[in-house]
Amino acid sequence: DSYIGLEHPDTLSKCQVVDVYGTGVHLPFSDASFNTVVSFAVLEHVNEPELMLREAGRVLQRKGFIILTAPHIWGLHEEPHDYFRYTKYGLEFLLKQGGFTVVTVSALAGFWVTYSQRLCYYLETFNGRLPKFLLRSLYFLIQKLGEKLDKLHRVERETWAYLAIGQKI
Repeated sequence: DSYIGLEHPDTLSKCQVVDVYGTGVHLPFSDASFNTVVSFAVLEHVNEPELMLREAGRVLQRKGFIILTAPHIWGLHEEPHDYFRYTKYGLEFLLKQGGFTVVTVSALAGFWVTYSQRLCYYLETFNGRLPKFLLRSLYFLIQKLGEKLDKLHRVERETWAYLAIGQKI
């Protein structure tokens, strides 16, 4: 029904509308304040991910859920605060260490989608040297091909990221 968005204080210049500033390891909320905690593409930027999961557990109500995504195969970004890449088993381990029962950890894509995305990110480095319409057309074709090939032969061990859901014990 409602949500509260939290952003790291260092993102002040990037975010237009923010409800609260804080960090994943020091959430500015009371114990048992939420039914669900959502974290998309943040865990790799936390140098002590187990602390973040324990803090999420602190603010969750009994039997509350954490929903998060974390990269497995992806390039460095938001440097120098890019610390980890995660396997399915690493996320399961961290959820358990954080006081959660693992509901699911699933790949968000297979090999073909992952590497078509990586190729598009690489092609972005040619921005300015190639016409935009050509780059955009290439992105579209590459991503459509990756999507079709993933449907034919999906290799989830080569995913770009995982979706993990845990329930507070």
